[in-house]
Amino acid sequence: VPSPFFFTHASGTGHLLALGKNSRKQLLYWHQQLGPIFGLRLGVKPWIMIGSADIAYEILHKERIHTSGKPYYRLLSEFYSCEEKGIVFSQPTAKWRQARAAAHLVLSPKKLENELGDLLAREADELLDILMNNDDQGIDPTDHLSRSSVNFILLTCFNKRTTSIHDPLFTKLMDLLHSCITHSDIIKYHMGAFIPILSDWNQWTGTEQAFADLLIHQRNPFYMQLIQEALMDEKESLAKVLMKREKLEPDYVIATLNDMVIAGSDTVKVTLGWMFLILCTMPEIQEKIQQELDVFKAKNDRLPVFSERDQVPYLIAVQKECLRYRPTTPCGAPHLVEQDVEWRGNIIPKGTTVVANMIAIHSNPETYPEPHLFKPERFMEKLEPMSVLATKKLGERDHFNFGWGRRVCPGIALAEIQLFNVLVRIFSQCTIIPPPSNNKPIDLDIYFKGGIGAIAAPPRHRLCFVTRSKY
Repeated sequence: VPSPFFFTHASGTGHLLALGKNSRKQLLYWHQQLGPIFGLRLGVKPWIMIGSADIAYEILHKERIHTSGKPYYRLLSEFYSCEEKGIVFSQPTAKWRQARAAAHLVLSPKKLENELGDLLAREADELLDILMNNDDQGIDPTDHLSRSSVNFILLTCFNKRTTSIHDPLFTKLMDLLHSCITHSDIIKYHMGAFIPILSDWNQWTGTEQAFADLLIHQRNPFYMQLIQEALMDEKESLAKVLMKREKLEPDYVIATLNDMVIAGSDTVKVTLGWMFLILCTMPEIQEKIQQELDVFKAKNDRLPVFSERDQVPYLIAVQKECLRYRPTTPCGAPHLVEQDVEWRGNIIPKGTTVVANMIAIHSNPETYPEPHLFKPERFMEKLEPMSVLATKKLGERDHFNFGWGRRVCPGIALAEIQLFNVLVRIFSQCTIIPPPSNNKPIDLDIYFKGGIGAIAAPPRHRLCFVTRSKY
């Protein structure tokens, strides 16, 4: 496996400094120079970067028994995850599998449609009303997308929702989520994992104690109150399933639900944010979606529901192409090799972190011809739900944003239904345009100027959601 040369090898930092601030662009450059797989040395830690779907499938799916571990970062593994509990930063233990199975059950497509379909649709209706209530200066959709996404996941986890972006439940939750997400920055807060001499840095600076205090005195009681209220509710929720049926200890339930809320809200907000930005630059794509929805409405006198998705294939293809064109998670979820793995004559040693570079994979011309072009048509033959295709063989998958192997996201169906409901409502009534006062073109390539954090959020922006009759 090749590795890029950089002079900082001698300093003990390996390739850390070479990544720079625009690490997304740097990793793509190395893929162009070295091929679809290369090794990095981040301090004392070996990493493997994968930029090809077939290689990721071979290592992370076929060898999933040995490649489903999670790298250890003290703030996340010990503090955030209540000593390696939950489903994101914990190891693949029996309890981890138990919690994931419960999440899969509660978030199954049929259960969501049958039991929460109307509620999820109403959340999308409310979001549309807010976005359309704007003047020529447009509206920054970010906070409203946050609230809508939070409501989707709160309904499934606790049977709760927030009433506005000023609701104390929403503001408190956003503060907690922001702190947790901020502390997941491995370069800023976890350098000690790569450079041993800095292993006590977070203790020296007081960062560790401050984060621990926040979790113990604010986050954990906050979630425990939500859990207690969910237990008293007659309706089923993920909180109730984890506590009553699975009988997991409170710390494990808190960690799992926190994982679900972060993964289920922030990613959907970011995905919709990029979708709006992308499509506001492509009026011809919006028009095709609108024509398709008009045909359905003329025939049925209503909007389509998710189970009728096959009747709006172009909308589905656009949804998938947006996820390919600007992946929500640039580097997905890192995996840890728990036992030496042989791959094509190479040994990937135990303790190696393996990262699927989602940007490189989704811009690989062997998988997606002309990847620099936005072409929804490439998915017109792969219209099955993403939750179904994510578990299929390599050649049958549509995209890879939801991960690999044992760590495939358990909330795919919820995310997919959310995206569908919002896009159907937006384009049945609106056209998205930049504000007339905006003299600068929308720069979609700003996506490539960020780091390798968990989420690639778009910059805050204002957009106009114009009633179609006025456009």
